Amino acid sequence: MNRITRNVAVATLVLTLSACGSYKSVANYTSRIEPGMTIDEVSLVVGKTDYRSFEGNTERWEYRSRDNYGDFDVVIVEFVDGRVVAMDSFHEVHPKFPEPKKDK
Repeated sequence: MNRITRNVAVATLVLTLSACGSYKSVANYTSRIEPGMTIDEVSLVVGKTDYRSFEGNTERWEYRSRDNYGDFDVVIVEFVDGRVVAMDSFHEVHPKFPEPKKDK
């Protein structure tokens, strides 16, 4: 294998491996969220949310992280009176649209 080919192969391998390791999903934090945690404690684990809703004394936080395929990992944390009472996590798959046909 000549030197240029070997260098290209090594660079490709390094970029591929680093891309796999850089994706960090909010779903990775679900095991650290426990019933009874306060809003501040959840913020320390996952961070503040960009998506929030509330009704009465119930507040819901939604976290989303996009994966390498354009889909989302979603975590929803529900608080009552400032404490975690429920959590849900799921993977949201978005449909993939075919590439438009090119004129010949």
